[in-house]
Amino acid sequence: MKKTIAFVTSGLKFNGNTIYEKALGGSESAMVYIAKEMAKLNNEVTVYCECDKPGEYDGVDYRSLDLYRQDEKSQFDTLVVSRFTDYFALPLDTKMNILWCHDIDSSNFKEALGVADN
Repeated sequence: MKKTIAFVTSGLKFNGNTIYEKALGGSESAMVYIAKEMAKLNNEVTVYCECDKPGEYDGVDYRSLDLYRQDEKSQFDTLVVSRFTDYFALPLDTKMNILWCHDIDSSNFKEALGVADN
């Protein structure tokens, strides 16, 4: 069954092709690889990031982070927020919210846990 999955992060500028062109941070690389694998499983995957070249890469739609706040594509089955918990502060219309926080300590971590699903 096809699912809609969105990833959102901030930080380094990248797109789905960056991992083939130059060194990229571990968190960003992990996101690219996981998003790519989710798309291979016939899911509709969107990554919102500091995207230097928006477009589709390996079946994943890479969009500018600015669009996360105003995108018409705002309803997802699953939202994965990587590190930057402020993205949970927006009104969410998702079935499952995942906080992926493995390398940056967040000042509002406890509040974000109230939005993320177990």
